[in-house]
Amino acid sequence: MTQTRTIILAALAVTLSAPGWSQGGFRGPGRYIITNVRSGKVLDLDRNNQTTVLQFSPRGTENQAWEIRPAREGFFFIRNMMNGYALTAADERNGAPLLGTPFNGSEAQMFRLDTSRDGNTIILSRRGRALDVPGGTTRDGARVNVFEPNGDANQRWVLSQTGGEWGRRRWDWEEERRDDRRDYDRRDDRRRDAVLRCSSDDGRRAFCETDTGRGVRMVRQISGSPCEEGRTWGYDRRGIWVDRGCRAEFEVIR
Repeated sequence: MTQTRTIILAALAVTLSAPGWSQGGFRGPGRYIITNVRSGKVLDLDRNNQTTVLQFSPRGTENQAWEIRPAREGFFFIRNMMNGYALTAADERNGAPLLGTPFNGSEAQMFRLDTSRDGNTIILSRRGRALDVPGGTTRDGARVNVFEPNGDANQRWVLSQTGGEWGRRRWDWEEERRDDRRDYDRRDDRRRDAVLRCSSDDGRRAFCETDTGRGVRMVRQISGSPCEEGRTWGYDRRGIWVDRGCRAEFEVIR
């Protein structure tokens, strides 16, 4: 009887130590290491191009730490501690790669953090696509994508809150840009007419004529290719230009 009880307790200990039972749920705004339940690898922003979101073995570096803060309507922004770039679901089709792009407070950078059946976290884009490690691969460097949620372990994440060991961040949350985004959502029909979509198709430079006398700002990135002011988009007195696959909506200030 004692031997049987010992075997049962040992089996239970193994079960509770498995990744799916790690109980690493979201505990509110803060800094986190985000680890995939299936692969055991952490969410990582490539240190080379600083835009590719991938999984990698834990190294304790700042590009593997993320700061999470509320957006609105129950969503959150998730920004990398290395450069402040935000997780971005620029393309919502199944298998589309997740990106790290400059923070702009757009809906593509908003995520919902749901509790999974094992107490861990499912990270969902604004349109309900889940962060997903393709096939649950354990390969270092595999890109993280978005996919229709299915609750499998490759879509579940352990969020481990971390303290101040990452030091003082070198970027700011730019609260005024978030306020601007709220104003954009509430503005009247007259101001809505000032939003213009401009697209670089097939990676070619494109020009969209408009009155830019009072300035222009990007309000929503649509493309999978990054839209960075001065590099892949900009404007002059004649209108807005986009290049290298950038597709976005721009607000022309009236």
